[in-house]
Amino acid sequence: MSETTSMARRTAQNPHPVFLRQGDNDLAPSVGSTMRGTLALSPEGCLYLSSRGERWLIIWPPETTLSVSGEEVVLTDSNGRRVMIGDDLELGGTGSPPPSVSTIHGVTIPQGCRAMNAFLVNRLGVRKV
Repeated sequence: MSETTSMARRTAQNPHPVFLRQGDNDLAPSVGSTMRGTLALSPEGCLYLSSRGERWLIIWPPETTLSVSGEEVVLTDSNGRRVMIGDDLELGGTGSPPPSVSTIHGVTIPQGCRAMNAFLVNRLGVRKV
């Protein structure tokens, strides 16, 4: 089974992925660092970036939106750029240790995702590679 097929099945099992966004204030206002990897969905339903064998829980800019249609999960930024599960991305922003909280702006982080390091994406920091 391919990685993409596996991700699609997990998406079908989790029709409403855990979608974490920053509040009204962009917490990663400049590109502190960049990270490349593949957008994926954990069995617990968390969107993460798989990069060099590590999983990074992604905290998106406030204006990013999520739409789910069948097995398709699409994120759209304020410029209309769309990314999907399985896309190779370069993210700009700031990495941090695993969140010390169980919720971010009212969204509960599943227990299985709380051990992941977090990556706060800035407004200009999503690019397909």
